[in-house]
Amino acid sequence: MIALFYLLACGDPVPAFCRERADDADCDGVPDAADLCPNSGLGALHDAVGCTDAQAAGCSVELLTPEDGVTIQGETRFAWLGTCDAYSLQFADDPAFPPGATRTAVNTAATEVISSGRERYWRVVGGQHGASMGFAAPPRLLVSP
Repeated sequence: MIALFYLLACGDPVPAFCRERADDADCDGVPDAADLCPNSGLGALHDAVGCTDAQAAGCSVELLTPEDGVTIQGETRFAWLGTCDAYSLQFADDPAFPPGATRTAVNTAATEVISSGRERYWRVVGGQHGASMGFAAPPRLLVSP
């Protein structure tokens, strides 16, 4: 997060602390000796040990259907490709999926679910090896009739 703050606040493609610190090769603000994910990348949001959500989850999710902006009525097939052990199908009216305003429709190991969404956006969050969910696919817009 530090790297992202500097990028957004200063507009400098390489933050000053990156130029000044030889012990942080990926410029995420976590010294290489403590960085569990040494290739998180410049400007990537990461946790205290230098890992992005995707790296921490150890898996990924790609949404398949329904497509972005599709109008749905009632129950709909939601499908995705993923390398995670567990998934949560989530709905929200805010594309940021804020805590308290996000509804989890199902927690599953499947990659296809029949569900209904009244909210404007959907996404799938995945996790691996019993870890809390970490990888979140970019949200897709649902259009109500």
